[in-house]
Amino acid sequence: MYIYPRFVQHYVKNKYEPFSSEIIKNYLKPNSTFVDLGAHFGYYSLLAYHSQKNTKIIAIEPVKKNFEVLKKNIKLNNVKNAKLYNFAASNKKEVKDFNLTEASDSAGFYEHPLTKTKKIIKIKSYPPDQILKKKKIDFIKIDIEGHEMAVLEGLKTTLKNNKNLSMLVEFNPKMQKNAGFQPDDLLKKLESLGFEIFLIDELKRKYYRLTNNKYSWQEFINENSYANLLCIPKQKSLFVTYFSHRANLGGAVRSHLDLLNQIKKFDALSHVVIPSNGPFVDRIKNKAVSFDIVPFGWWVSKGQASINERHFNSLINITGYLDELKRINPHLIYTNTLVIPWGALSAFLLNKPHLWHIREFGKKDHGFSFDMTLKESVRLINLLSEKVIYNSKAVQHQFKNYIDPNRGETVYNSIEIPEELLKEKVKQVYKSKKSLKLIIAGFIAKSKGQDQAIKATMRLLDEGYDVELLVLGSFSKNDPYFISLNNLIKTKKTNKIYFENNVLNPYPYINQSDILLICSRSEASSRTLVEAMLLKKPVIGSDKGGALEQIKEGYNGFLYNYEDINDLKQKILYFLKNRKMMEVMGQNGLTFAKSKFSPEKYAGKIMKIMMTLKNKKIKRFENSKDFLQSFLLHQLKLNDTVKEIEIHADQNMNLIKEIDQTEKSITDLSQKISSVESAKIFRTWKLTMNISKVLLKPISIASTSKN
Repeated sequence: MYIYPRFVQHYVKNKYEPFSSEIIKNYLKPNSTFVDLGAHFGYYSLLAYHSQKNTKIIAIEPVKKNFEVLKKNIKLNNVKNAKLYNFAASNKKEVKDFNLTEASDSAGFYEHPLTKTKKIIKIKSYPPDQILKKKKIDFIKIDIEGHEMAVLEGLKTTLKNNKNLSMLVEFNPKMQKNAGFQPDDLLKKLESLGFEIFLIDELKRKYYRLTNNKYSWQEFINENSYANLLCIPKQKSLFVTYFSHRANLGGAVRSHLDLLNQIKKFDALSHVVIPSNGPFVDRIKNKAVSFDIVPFGWWVSKGQASINERHFNSLINITGYLDELKRINPHLIYTNTLVIPWGALSAFLLNKPHLWHIREFGKKDHGFSFDMTLKESVRLINLLSEKVIYNSKAVQHQFKNYIDPNRGETVYNSIEIPEELLKEKVKQVYKSKKSLKLIIAGFIAKSKGQDQAIKATMRLLDEGYDVELLVLGSFSKNDPYFISLNNLIKTKKTNKIYFENNVLNPYPYINQSDILLICSRSEASSRTLVEAMLLKKPVIGSDKGGALEQIKEGYNGFLYNYEDINDLKQKILYFLKNRKMMEVMGQNGLTFAKSKFSPEKYAGKIMKIMMTLKNKKIKRFENSKDFLQSFLLHQLKLNDTVKEIEIHADQNMNLIKEIDQTEKSITDLSQKISSVESAKIFRTWKLTMNISKVLLKPISIASTSKN
């Protein structure tokens, strides 16, 4: 891109409007028409053209020198299907005074507060409708230094004829005032045209939905600054905050990444709350997905972890984050897993619709135990969710006695394998060209059954068959189960079984293999099975859980009796003796996966569910109050929490006892509490008590849930 020297800092040394740029790259669709009003040197026109195939560009730039650079950049980048116009966009055809400024990107009809006017010239202006009104337009970028109100009038016919187009509009409060308007006038105008408005924070990479927000624009930018506004038609606008339980790339997280990518086709915006940094964050960077890191724990555990410490710290962090989530103002909140309650709690406190996606059995597949009883926890899921999604019918069946069947729906995961991940070069693991190459993929754990795969392989080796096995997963070399697997292999002194640890991209390894094994105790819905089918690999799985819905016996693979090593061996032996069937079943698997686990079905069904919840009026039931109080008091073990507060705030011991004894309102005591040394901890405790008191108040809404 050709630029003047003064713009090197602007475009080269710094990323120009980085989050707005991500939005254009990720949300513009193939064969779109992109209109650039106030094109300057053509940054956004070039970005749009290179983002999608067959993009048509219509660019309008009033300043002659800028226009010459724009033409040069269009030619330099070999942009086809570009139409360039050298006039000013406005609401009518006329000749007007125009300010040429020292900063060439700030020229306009009004004086700019951040740069000096060098010269005032006469310039022709036309309504954009004059060249656009008969065209299909998909996206309009408007950067015209305070003249937005006039240009929106000049786009009246175009907007009427293109109900689904989106816009990126610069919002400069000072320039609006210089143009004779109040900043709110532009926001009201955009909303009257049928748009929902999202303010873009470039540095934080965040969306803030201004539509129906209790906070005004002054909370996000000051009057001397500016921000871009993403404007999406109300009928298709959807903005969701997702709570994800971890930042590494387990199956549930990878399925979540697929969803985030696929719903962009519907123009849905995404914001994710995650407990830590990690590979998940790396995958959503440059994808126009905003995120916040808020440390929190799970409400399930293995063993004797400290429930009190885990949940007390989580409650501090989540309640401290609620103000920011209120500012972000999503349409709804979506919990991506069974194992965390914090999305549901946030939705409850902010009175937002909540969607809970259950992707695991809990106990059967991962050995998890709820910190509350299973019955209490799942009933809380039912009461604090407007809708519950399951990733298999087997999972839905497990919870049928606790969750209202009218509230639940099974939606199978889909998978799209990115070409760049498939082409990633990795070492060749298998050593024999003629061997039958087996792979079992997933984190190393007893519930995943790697020992069964190893034992079956060893029996085949003992019988003289040429087989190799790759165990792909995450493990610690000090883990007792991994040590037992290693010892098992050493007893036979075989060099045909291999381990690969901490692999983020399994696809090249699956591609090297002939058959995928799933030996899990009970897989809710195996993502790896679908990945293998998409790569034309036959599959062999245990006859438990979601595998029964994913494997069609003798069509795309086989089921074996769980823990029956001989049965597993016989299923593998079938392919050793019938190698041509690997190709047949592999092709069948591809057909089956594309039909049953398609992105259109996965993202399409979830989008339909979310759109129905978007504007739903929330009715919280009486029982949800009881169970939420149980969650806050019983699960968090408030008595232990009080002891912590006493340790951090000895001066308030008498005050806490007084609260317990007299049950005075928290509001009456707020002035005394302000002297607490550990104010953050005490404020959280106070909020917990306040919530509990509110929850105990009688309400008139009748419970419709099962008791």
